[in-house]
Amino acid sequence: MNSKLAMRLLLMLVIFLLALSLPRLVAAQESEELEAPPERARPQVDCVEAARGLRMQRRFSEAEKTARACTEEQQGNPDAWVELARALAAQGNSEEALTWVDKALLDYPDSNDLKLLKARLLAWTDQLDAARKLLETLPEDLYERPEAMRLRADILLWDDSFDEAIEWYNRYDEADPDNPLVLYKRAMAHRGAGDDSKALEDLAKSCEIAPEATNACKAHEGIAEDSYPKLYANILYGYSRIINRLDGWRLRGDVGSELSRNLTLMGTWEWLHRPFFDHRAADWRFNAWGDYKFDSGLFFKAGGGFAIDPIFSPKWNALVEAGWSFEYFQASARYWHIEFPDESNEVLNANAEIYIKPYMFELRYFMTFSDDGDPVAHSGLGRAFYFFSNLTQFYIGGGGGGKSDYLEPRDINSESHWLVTAGFRYMLTSHHRLLIAVTQRHDSAGTQNYDQTEVLGGYEFRL
Repeated sequence: MNSKLAMRLLLMLVIFLLALSLPRLVAAQESEELEAPPERARPQVDCVEAARGLRMQRRFSEAEKTARACTEEQQGNPDAWVELARALAAQGNSEEALTWVDKALLDYPDSNDLKLLKARLLAWTDQLDAARKLLETLPEDLYERPEAMRLRADILLWDDSFDEAIEWYNRYDEADPDNPLVLYKRAMAHRGAGDDSKALEDLAKSCEIAPEATNACKAHEGIAEDSYPKLYANILYGYSRIINRLDGWRLRGDVGSELSRNLTLMGTWEWLHRPFFDHRAADWRFNAWGDYKFDSGLFFKAGGGFAIDPIFSPKWNALVEAGWSFEYFQASARYWHIEFPDESNEVLNANAEIYIKPYMFELRYFMTFSDDGDPVAHSGLGRAFYFFSNLTQFYIGGGGGGKSDYLEPRDINSESHWLVTAGFRYMLTSHHRLLIAVTQRHDSAGTQNYDQTEVLGGYEFRL
């Protein structure tokens, strides 16, 4: 066999072997492709959206960290700065957030979102004037956006510009009707503007839509009690028991009205029939007063009264009082002249009321100057109140000292006294209330002593 023939046979053998192995290689490759898991495309999450999502989940520190990284990753995106400032503000760092917004505005002076956020941060840092001025510089078409309308209304509400706030909340309500939080805020604006009926309407709707999303239900209950009818009248009838005998009677009526949010007028009449030491007597007396309260908390009160043919009541009395009312505390000072048939008294009266809801504590001190042998007398009264609601309350108290100058002109010109008292006022409805009071008192004048247990029951009607 020559060499050429041998080479041909070897080449044919190689080709034959390759032909046999090729199908197996193809099948193995196809098998690997079928068994290998497919590569899935990984979604790319925008860092601004990631920061916003963390913030909406109230993961504020993570949102801040993500937003800070985003400001580096997307240096041309002002939304990254917006999210950073919002994450900081959500953690209570409004001042730092405002600093970052100012820095961002240097690079993005035309970003309305940054300007809106700056206005909100200015308001949160008690710079309401600056916030309002900034909002007024923004283009009018920006306020076609509901969030811009809402922000402007919020800042006006916080700045006590209630009528303007109502206008902007109305515009928002047209764009996004029945938002429970906006209804709640508009109710607060109506309340501030003195329109309790519209405030109650918005609160009722907000409470119905989302009873747990806002304080609307609780606020509705509170305003409903506060907005009771402002013209009211009551009548009280009671008796006095003297030395275990049913012996004295009192009939009293009050008529009053809150003519405005600031001005209240009140008038009272009273018929008293009781023992007067060794004999019986009856008196008619009348009193009236007015009270004006400024929005700052300062208030003034003035009034007076007289008796017809007085036996033991003052002939006449007059008073002026000034004070200041804070959120949880009220203090006042009164000058009071009380003219009895046999003596005139000048009274200086200091009063303090402390509110620790649902409690109130009342303290009154009286210094009385008389033209008798003992020219100066001191007395005091303290009472504690528990408020089940604005119109349902219980109180208990007591006092003692010299002249018994208390919440109204005293019945007799005594030299010393002591008393304990308790009362309950129950609101049946916003138009009807029951009243009851019990007082045990002891008055002395010379060698005479006057002990009295008085029970008063009454009914009050509000129109």
